[in-house]
Amino acid sequence: MRTGEVRSLDELIENGVIELTRGKVISRKDIDSCPGHFPIYSSAKENEGKFGEYGRYMFDEDLITWSVDGGGMPFYRPRHKFSVTNVGGVLRIKDQGVLDYQFLHYVLLLRHSETKFDWVRKAHPSVIRKLYRDIPILPLAEQQRIVAILDEAFAGLATATANAKKNVKNARELFDSYLNSVFEGAGGDWQETSLGSEIDLLVGFAFKSAQYTKSESGVRLLRGDNVIQNALRWDDAKRWPASDIKQYEAYELEVGDIERWSRFAGQAGGLAKVDSGLDYAANFSSFACVA
Repeated sequence: MRTGEVRSLDELIENGVIELTRGKVISRKDIDSCPGHFPIYSSAKENEGKFGEYGRYMFDEDLITWSVDGGGMPFYRPRHKFSVTNVGGVLRIKDQGVLDYQFLHYVLLLRHSETKFDWVRKAHPSVIRKLYRDIPILPLAEQQRIVAILDEAFAGLATATANAKKNVKNARELFDSYLNSVFEGAGGDWQETSLGSEIDLLVGFAFKSAQYTKSESGVRLLRGDNVIQNALRWDDAKRWPASDIKQYEAYELEVGDIERWSRFAGQAGGLAKVDSGLDYAANFSSFACVA
């Protein structure tokens, strides 16, 4: 196979450069009967696909694995003793004079990002071999140079992400500390109260979509889809005929009201403050807190 070519996964298999297989069934009974510390990789989305640990192992070599049932994400597995379950795929490079494992892994990550797998369309070996195309065949030295560049870039991103999370955590701790100090130093004229004593909490009305109007003179309905954290968006606002709005005056929002959205009971949604002088009504998926 000549360098400079672009091949599909299927062509690489047909030319004997790589092979695709699947792992084997490892039951809970198997694991319990032979405990150990060799990792088992499966279709788990967390922890880089690690499913558990086992006293036996199937492989002790460099490989690429992916989750057949869990979205198809490929993982580069540097040489160590491990196993792969039957819901995981295994890619072995048979001719390592043609492809570098880490380079191929980066290419497969790109191809995977262009594809959508789910519980209906699964990443079976027979599927991805036909699906993944445009795999460049470059000199090994060039492949390894590209890997070094990408490794450095991803390491920088990982560091930046970790620092950003640390900054957010520090800012939160600082805010909590300041808030606690404010309440701990409360003045003698402070009074304790409850939220329910200070606000009116209303559930929006279930306006029927069949009666929405496209007229710009209609009253905008503030639905759950219009509420995001700390803001309201009106790009897809629905409207209600202005001639029929009087009976819904209890749901009219005023400047300073706080709108809360929760699509499912028990799940917190977005919060936004009404800062416009326009009249609009909240629908059934929103909660209006009137200060």
